[in-house]
Amino acid sequence: MDRVAIQRLNYGGTIGTVDGIKTLQDTKTLGMEVSWLWKFAENLSFNGNFTYQGHELKKDERTVLQSGTVDGVVLVEGDVTNGANVGKQLRRQPTALSTLRFDYDNKKLDAFASANIRGSQFNDDANLVELDGFTVLRIGAGYTIGFEDDKKLRLGFSVYNLADSQGLSEGDPRAFSQSTTQDYFVGRPILPRRAFFNATLTF
Repeated sequence: MDRVAIQRLNYGGTIGTVDGIKTLQDTKTLGMEVSWLWKFAENLSFNGNFTYQGHELKKDERTVLQSGTVDGVVLVEGDVTNGANVGKQLRRQPTALSTLRFDYDNKKLDAFASANIRGSQFNDDANLVELDGFTVLRIGAGYTIGFEDDKKLRLGFSVYNLADSQGLSEGDPRAFSQSTTQDYFVGRPILPRRAFFNATLTF
């Protein structure tokens, strides 16, 4: 099935950020997904999922919507390129994803530890820049206090990105092209380590 995407580009100068390129694409994806829940001991469980997807572009037609210069490349309105990226992987789509989580819950004390694993992915349709995969670890725990009339108060905390991992979920979506040989690289990083504290009253 065809899909249409409009790429907004930063032309700079008096033009600024505008609709720069219209892309008409057809894609093919074959994959598998597995999920599980294993209660291997009293109050303890292990659950997760794994996704693998092999994907590629089957059609790639690009039309320039605005003349100008972007990242040193001269674009001319109306120019059309066809098939340049056919056979390439889809941008910002890792081939492997997984979530693993351990839980403990005895109705009063609960705790968890999880890992979100994201494989490598390409930043662009031309597959010129590959972004490394990364893993985000989380932990958390809580204690529930019971009151009369079935009222409960849970006090909890959690830590996001426990190992303070670094990674990019995507590059610059408004750049015509990017290179890892430049002095700096614009992208969207994952958030650093953070701690949360919460209180939940159920009545």
